[in-house]
Amino acid sequence: MIYKSEANKPWLPLHKHGQGVQSLSVMFLFKAFIEHLLDELYRPESSPVLAIEEPETHLHPQAARTLWRHISELPGQKIASTHSPYFLEHVPFRDIRIVRVGNNGTTVHSLPTEYRASCPNLPSIFAVMAKSAGRLSYDGSLGQLWCIKFSAKISTAIS
Repeated sequence: MIYKSEANKPWLPLHKHGQGVQSLSVMFLFKAFIEHLLDELYRPESSPVLAIEEPETHLHPQAARTLWRHISELPGQKIASTHSPYFLEHVPFRDIRIVRVGNNGTTVHSLPTEYRASCPNLPSIFAVMAKSAGRLSYDGSLGQLWCIKFSAKISTAIS
């Protein structure tokens, strides 16, 4: 496989590129497969599933930051495991799941639906709260700022 960037630019066989470009090429190949072959090969109700482990590996932090946009544009379900805060910071909060293996099997959780943090009573808090569409509230008597997200908690045991 040869990766070409532009018609008149020099090119190299893909195996001569770095691991980051090779990883991105796999995703672009998957996208091409979905766009050009999925309709011909599968039933109309078929939906692609992309499972990718640590897609940001070997990428510069700036490239890892933009990677989610490329993945999110792919049709179908996406399952990505990562340890990278650079990748994770751009994934919508409601799409993040925490998977843990324990003595009773594997559990999957979304992030908590509510966060509380101690916060001094400052006038600027109320300006921020006004722009939060009801997701932030402040209890001055407790000195706590609450953040509420939209999706409900998932707790599923997988054997």
